[in-house]
Amino acid sequence: MCNNAPMTYADVSRVGWVVVVALLAGGCSPKHGGADEEDKCPSFTVCGGIPDGNWQLDYACFDAEVSGAFGTRWPHPSCRDAIKAGTLTMTGTLSFAGGSLTWNVTTSQTWRGVYSTACMSEMQGAPVSEVDKVQCLVQQGWLDSPGIFSSVSCGVLDQSCDCSMSYSGTNTSTVPHTIQEATISFADGTPSAEFCADKDTLLLRQADSVSGLPVNSGAHRI
Repeated sequence: MCNNAPMTYADVSRVGWVVVVALLAGGCSPKHGGADEEDKCPSFTVCGGIPDGNWQLDYACFDAEVSGAFGTRWPHPSCRDAIKAGTLTMTGTLSFAGGSLTWNVTTSQTWRGVYSTACMSEMQGAPVSEVDKVQCLVQQGWLDSPGIFSSVSCGVLDQSCDCSMSYSGTNTSTVPHTIQEATISFADGTPSAEFCADKDTLLLRQADSVSGLPVNSGAHRI
Protein backbone atom coordinates (compact mmCIF):
# COMPACT_ATOMS: atom_id res chain seq x y z
CA MET A 1 0.00 0.00 0.00
CA CYS A 2 1.30 3.45 -0.84
CA ASN A 3 -0.02 6.79 0.27
CA ASN A 4 -0.78 10.15 -1.23
CA ALA A 5 0.76 13.52 -0.62
CA PRO A 6 -0.38 16.94 -1.63
CA MET A 7 2.05 18.90 -3.80
CA THR A 8 5.12 19.43 -1.66
CA TYR A 9 5.69 23.05 -2.52
CA ALA A 10 5.44 25.73 0.21
CA ASP A 11 1.83 26.37 1.32
CA VAL A 12 0.43 23.33 -0.48
CA SER A 13 2.94 21.14 1.34
CA ARG A 14 2.35 22.67 4.75
CA VAL A 15 -1.43 22.41 4.59
CA GLY A 16 -1.32 18.86 3.29
CA TRP A 17 1.13 17.67 5.90
CA VAL A 18 -0.78 19.24 8.76
CA VAL A 19 -3.75 17.22 7.54
CA VAL A 20 -1.69 14.03 7.42
CA VAL A 21 -0.13 14.58 10.83
CA ALA A 22 -3.53 15.39 12.34
CA LEU A 23 -4.83 12.08 11.01
CA LEU A 24 -1.78 9.98 11.92
CA ALA A 25 -1.23 9.21 8.19
CA GLY A 26 -3.03 7.37 5.35
CA GLY A 27 -4.13 7.35 1.72
CA CYS A 28 -3.09 5.84 -1.65
CA SER A 29 -1.40 7.25 -4.68
CA PRO A 30 -3.32 9.11 -7.39
CA LYS A 31 -2.71 8.93 -11.10
CA HIS A 32 -3.83 11.90 -13.16
CA GLY A 33 -5.82 13.24 -10.23
CA GLY A 34 -7.59 10.01 -9.21
CA ALA A 35 -6.98 7.61 -6.33
CA ASP A 36 -6.74 3.83 -6.43
CA GLU A 37 -5.40 1.69 -3.59
CA GLU A 38 -3.94 -0.76 -6.14
CA ASP A 39 -1.85 1.93 -7.83
CA LYS A 40 1.85 2.15 -7.15
CA CYS A 41 3.78 5.37 -6.87
CA PRO A 42 5.55 5.93 -10.22
CA SER A 43 9.32 5.54 -10.03
CA PHE A 44 11.68 8.49 -10.29
CA THR A 45 15.01 8.83 -12.08
CA VAL A 46 16.97 12.06 -11.72
CA CYS A 47 18.30 13.55 -14.97
CA GLY A 48 18.26 17.33 -14.56
CA GLY A 49 17.53 19.35 -17.67
CA ILE A 50 15.74 22.68 -18.10
CA PRO A 51 12.34 22.86 -16.33
CA ASP A 52 11.41 26.30 -17.72
CA GLY A 53 7.87 26.42 -19.05
CA ASN A 54 4.32 25.60 -18.03
CA TRP A 55 3.33 22.19 -16.67
CA GLN A 56 0.05 20.43 -15.86
CA LEU A 57 0.17 18.28 -12.72
CA ASP A 58 -0.54 14.59 -13.33
CA TYR A 59 0.15 12.94 -9.96
CA ALA A 60 1.93 13.20 -6.62
CA CYS A 61 2.50 10.35 -4.18
CA PHE A 62 4.66 9.13 -1.33
CA ASP A 63 7.38 6.80 -2.54
CA ALA A 64 7.15 4.95 0.79
CA GLU A 65 4.70 2.95 2.89
CA VAL A 66 3.45 5.85 4.97
CA SER A 67 1.37 4.10 7.62
CA GLY A 68 4.34 1.99 8.66
CA ALA A 69 6.67 4.97 8.56
CA PHE A 70 4.39 7.06 10.76
CA GLY A 71 3.83 4.10 13.05
CA THR A 72 7.48 4.20 14.08
CA ARG A 73 7.42 7.97 14.67
CA TRP A 74 4.01 8.72 16.16
CA PRO A 75 3.97 9.52 19.90
CA HIS A 76 0.62 7.75 20.46
CA PRO A 77 1.26 3.98 20.13
CA SER A 78 -2.44 3.08 20.40
CA CYS A 79 -3.25 5.23 17.35
CA ARG A 80 -0.77 3.78 14.88
CA ASP A 81 -3.41 1.83 12.95
CA ALA A 82 -6.23 4.38 13.34
CA ILE A 83 -6.41 5.53 9.71
CA LYS A 84 -8.25 2.97 7.58
CA ALA A 85 -8.66 4.75 4.22
CA GLY A 86 -7.76 7.94 2.41
CA THR A 87 -8.17 9.50 -1.01
CA LEU A 88 -6.56 12.50 -2.65
CA THR A 89 -7.15 14.37 -5.90
CA MET A 90 -5.08 17.26 -7.23
CA THR A 91 -5.38 19.47 -10.26
CA GLY A 92 -3.27 22.44 -11.20
CA THR A 93 -0.29 23.93 -12.95
CA LEU A 94 3.37 24.73 -12.32
CA SER A 95 5.30 27.42 -14.16
CA PHE A 96 9.09 27.83 -14.11
CA ALA A 97 10.19 31.21 -15.48
CA GLY A 98 12.72 33.91 -14.63
CA GLY A 99 14.17 32.03 -11.67
CA SER A 100 10.82 31.51 -9.93
CA LEU A 101 8.25 28.74 -9.62
CA THR A 102 4.59 29.70 -9.74
CA TRP A 103 1.92 27.15 -8.94
CA ASN A 104 -1.87 27.03 -8.86
CA VAL A 105 -2.89 23.71 -7.30
CA THR A 106 -6.22 22.51 -5.88
CA THR A 107 -5.96 19.68 -3.37
CA SER A 108 -8.91 17.61 -2.10
CA GLN A 109 -8.62 14.86 0.50
CA THR A 110 -11.01 12.49 2.29
CA TRP A 111 -10.05 10.27 5.22
CA ARG A 112 -11.58 7.61 7.44
CA GLY A 113 -10.23 6.99 10.92
CA VAL A 114 -11.42 4.49 13.52
CA TYR A 115 -10.31 5.61 16.98
CA SER A 116 -10.27 3.16 19.90
CA THR A 117 -10.73 4.16 23.54
CA ALA A 118 -6.99 3.75 24.12
CA CYS A 119 -6.16 5.92 21.12
CA MET A 120 -8.62 8.64 22.11
CA SER A 121 -7.27 8.64 25.67
CA GLU A 122 -3.78 9.32 24.31
CA MET A 123 -4.90 11.89 21.74
CA GLN A 124 -7.15 13.82 24.13
CA GLY A 125 -4.92 13.53 27.18
CA ALA A 126 -7.79 12.23 29.35
CA PRO A 127 -9.09 8.71 30.10
CA VAL A 128 -11.79 7.39 27.75
CA SER A 129 -13.28 4.20 29.20
CA GLU A 130 -16.22 3.61 26.86
CA VAL A 131 -17.64 4.97 23.64
CA ASP A 132 -21.04 6.52 23.05
CA LYS A 133 -22.49 9.25 20.84
CA VAL A 134 -21.35 11.99 23.21
CA GLN A 135 -17.78 10.71 23.30
CA CYS A 136 -17.65 10.56 19.51
CA LEU A 137 -18.87 14.15 19.37
CA VAL A 138 -15.95 15.03 21.66
CA GLN A 139 -13.57 13.23 19.30
CA GLN A 140 -15.17 15.01 16.35
CA GLY A 141 -14.54 18.35 18.04
CA TRP A 142 -10.96 17.38 18.83
CA LEU A 143 -10.28 16.56 15.17
CA ASP A 144 -12.08 19.69 13.98
CA SER A 145 -10.52 22.13 16.46
CA PRO A 146 -7.36 23.00 14.46
CA GLY A 147 -9.60 24.27 11.65
CA ILE A 148 -7.80 22.15 9.07
CA PHE A 149 -10.70 20.17 7.63
CA SER A 150 -13.65 21.34 5.58
CA SER A 151 -15.84 18.83 7.39
CA VAL A 152 -15.55 16.25 10.20
CA SER A 153 -18.16 13.67 11.22
CA CYS A 154 -17.85 10.91 13.86
CA GLY A 155 -20.20 8.10 14.88
CA VAL A 156 -20.12 5.06 17.14
CA LEU A 157 -18.70 1.80 15.77
CA ASP A 158 -18.58 -0.91 18.43
CA GLN A 159 -16.29 0.57 21.12
CA SER A 160 -14.64 3.00 18.71
CA CYS A 161 -15.43 6.30 17.01
CA ASP A 162 -15.66 5.99 13.23
CA CYS A 163 -14.76 9.40 11.76
CA SER A 164 -14.70 10.85 8.26
CA MET A 165 -12.77 13.99 7.44
CA SER A 166 -12.40 16.03 4.27
CA TYR A 167 -10.27 18.93 3.11
CA SER A 168 -10.23 21.00 -0.06
CA GLY A 169 -8.20 24.08 -0.89
CA THR A 170 -6.51 25.98 -3.70
CA ASN A 171 -3.07 27.51 -3.33
CA THR A 172 -1.49 30.02 -5.70
CA SER A 173 1.95 31.41 -5.02
CA THR A 174 5.35 32.25 -6.51
CA VAL A 175 8.74 31.45 -4.95
CA PRO A 176 12.27 32.14 -6.28
CA HIS A 177 14.52 29.17 -6.87
CA THR A 178 18.01 28.24 -7.98
CA ILE A 179 19.09 25.16 -9.96
CA GLN A 180 22.38 23.36 -9.53
CA GLU A 181 22.81 20.34 -11.77
CA ALA A 182 19.64 18.28 -11.10
CA THR A 183 18.54 19.94 -7.84
CA ILE A 184 16.08 22.82 -7.38
CA SER A 185 16.52 24.87 -4.19
CA PHE A 186 13.69 27.16 -3.05
CA ALA A 187 14.22 30.56 -1.41
CA ASP A 188 11.41 30.12 1.14
CA GLY A 189 13.01 27.14 2.87
CA THR A 190 10.89 24.47 1.19
CA PRO A 191 12.95 21.25 0.90
CA SER A 192 14.97 21.09 -2.30
CA ALA A 193 13.78 18.85 -5.14
CA GLU A 194 15.62 16.56 -7.50
CA PHE A 195 14.14 16.70 -10.98
CA CYS A 196 14.11 15.35 -14.48
CA ALA A 197 12.86 17.59 -17.29
CA ASP A 198 12.79 15.50 -20.46
CA LYS A 199 11.04 17.10 -23.42
CA ASP A 200 7.36 17.21 -22.40
CA THR A 201 7.63 15.41 -19.06
CA LEU A 202 8.68 16.86 -15.70
CA LEU A 203 9.38 14.55 -12.75
CA LEU A 204 10.25 15.75 -9.25
CA ARG A 205 11.35 14.01 -6.07
CA GLN A 206 11.31 15.95 -2.82
CA ALA A 207 11.49 15.20 0.89
CA ASP A 208 8.44 16.29 2.82
CA SER A 209 9.23 19.12 5.23
CA VAL A 210 7.60 17.36 8.23
CA SER A 211 8.18 13.62 7.89
CA GLY A 212 11.21 13.51 5.60
CA LEU A 213 9.46 10.88 3.46
CA PRO A 214 10.17 11.07 -0.29
CA VAL A 215 7.44 12.39 -2.57
CA ASN A 216 7.37 11.71 -6.32
CA SER A 217 5.34 13.96 -8.62
CA GLY A 218 4.92 14.24 -12.35
CA ALA A 219 3.58 16.77 -14.87
CA HIS A 220 3.30 17.23 -18.61
CA ARG A 221 4.12 20.34 -20.62
CA ILE A 222 1.25 22.61 -21.68
